[in-house]
Formats: sequence, structure tokens, C-alpha cells
Amino acid sequence: MGDVKTFNGFIVEVPAGIDVRDYNTVVIWCEAFDQFISAAEYQPSSQARERARRWIP
Repeated sequence: MGDVKTFNGFIVEVPAGIDVRDYNTVVIWCEAFDQFISAAEYQPSSQARERARRWIP
């Protein structure tokens, strides 16, 4: 989805058309070395949580 330029407190913009509510995990993969780096539980930003709280399906 995007380049990671730091390993501390980064935010990656989600491309249009991807609904993050469909996912619960993020994976960090190094394309240059074709290597798995890490995985973690997805934590939306407080701004995203507020938008989701107000969202009505």
C-alpha cells in the first residue's frame, strides 16, 4: 500500500477503494529483498475511529 520510511510512529495512507474494516492485520514486506519483516494487529488512527463511529451503513 505504501512505502515505510521509518519504523516509529508512521502512518500510511490507504488507497481509495480499500475498506480497512475488511482487515485486522498488517504485514510489512521488503520488496527489495523479497522478505517478510513483521506483522501486527491493525490499529486505526483516532481520526479513523471517529469517522467509523459516525458511519451509518
